Amino acid sequence: MFDLRERLGYLTRIESPERRGREFEELLSKLFEGDGFDVHRNAAGASPRQTDLMVSRGEYTLLVEAKCHRRKLDISHIDDITSRLRRTPSDVVGAIFSLSGFTRSAIRLAEGDRSREVLLFGPQDLAAIVEGRANFLHLIGKKREELRLHATAWFYTPHGTSPVSRPSEGTDSINMEGTRLKYVACASGNSDVVFAREIPDTAWGGYGGLGVALPLDLQEIETPADLRAILSVLGKRFTISGNGAFAIHQLKASWFGIGPRALLDGLNVWKERYEAVGLDTPHHSEHFAYFDRLNDGWIVLTGRQRIDWDRPSRLDSCEIVIRLPGAPVDGTPFVRFCREVNNPDARFFPVGGQRLHDAYDAHMVRLPEPIRLEVLGTITQRHKRTGDAVCGVVARNPLFGATVLPPELTANDSSPFRLLDSTELLVCDLADWLDIGTVVDGYELIRLEGLWADDQAIIKPVATWGKILTRNGKPEDPTRILSALPNSAALSRSSRTKARRRSGK
Repeated sequence: MFDLRERLGYLTRIESPERRGREFEELLSKLFEGDGFDVHRNAAGASPRQTDLMVSRGEYTLLVEAKCHRRKLDISHIDDITSRLRRTPSDVVGAIFSLSGFTRSAIRLAEGDRSREVLLFGPQDLAAIVEGRANFLHLIGKKREELRLHATAWFYTPHGTSPVSRPSEGTDSINMEGTRLKYVACASGNSDVVFAREIPDTAWGGYGGLGVALPLDLQEIETPADLRAILSVLGKRFTISGNGAFAIHQLKASWFGIGPRALLDGLNVWKERYEAVGLDTPHHSEHFAYFDRLNDGWIVLTGRQRIDWDRPSRLDSCEIVIRLPGAPVDGTPFVRFCREVNNPDARFFPVGGQRLHDAYDAHMVRLPEPIRLEVLGTITQRHKRTGDAVCGVVARNPLFGATVLPPELTANDSSPFRLLDSTELLVCDLADWLDIGTVVDGYELIRLEGLWADDQAIIKPVATWGKILTRNGKPEDPTRILSALPNSAALSRSSRTKARRRSGK
């Protein structure tokens, strides 16, 4: 695939206006196809006038004009596409792409005449799409929202609020002693554990099915930059949380973190990671895995990084496995993704059979006696409306190096919990979240959830707390909530009176 950023710059240097226009149409076609749109060139949707492109995906159908002029587009171009729109069905939206931008009068006309919607895409929008900071689906939604609600032609601004919540950003972070970290390190014993934030169950309940799997071999992945490109395509094609968990394992050390961006950063600075934990004689390779929700299933990305102190590191043995509860009705995004990662012949296959049931199904164990935890850090989730909250904790693993695990963890031969003694730390989810600054009397491990994903033990330790000691620096009064409630007897009388009135008695 050609370099999109280089191609965008190349367009501006072409002297022939006709050739510039054709090249720009071709570039837009590839960009739309890359975002999962069906593209029709030279469409007759606005007959008798020819249209550059007609593109569609889901609820959106767009009549697209590609303009690669040297000057800004004026009101004549807005009038032209509006007249074409009047010869199309009412749900078709107009879109003009201009590498030179738009005059102020053209923008005002697009904002004022909304008998048919015309969305304006300037050079800043195209740059954001080419560089992976935005995608068409979210830009279209944002532009339509601003046009409908505020009569404003909205353009992407790199220093403002991005319209795309990129999966590589996530909203969760690890905090140790007041410092925000990308990952935490600990001693381990040749571990294959990933501590997940969420474990979707892809089994079919009482019907006995275990869903379908799509394995993809990523043979061309050799550098973290290659891996970043794959993750970018993954985020465009599917809905992933971006708060997925990852683990990097060496022979005697492990690193745990949240989000693909932190994983990529960790792979790039392997020397710094090793020096920080005093790992002078590492194994010749380290293993990494990223686990996240994908739609109503899950995805696991695994690989190895070859280590050589005197040469650049190299990735190999990378693969992705996608698990869903069943075969998707619309397989188009999966087909396109398989092509983009050079697996055009990939197939979904059913996961089933009694022998495989225990290995692939989800596991859960409730501990008969909660285990007290020594908490070293917290995991916080950022939320615009409700504010930050503590949604998890990082704690010392009370089972690390244990010669005998509790029987409930080893009762099933295929249980992933058999590897729970292999890491010094646990990254736990909280059953009950806490406001930032709240102090509790302690934390306890109460249950474990898990499954096997491509030979990775995916484990979700779940903890809770006992009693709140202080909230926002003030001692917690257990009678505060009760005293704020109305008298229970009066409340009952009031409820009975309202009920009698409604019934007419």
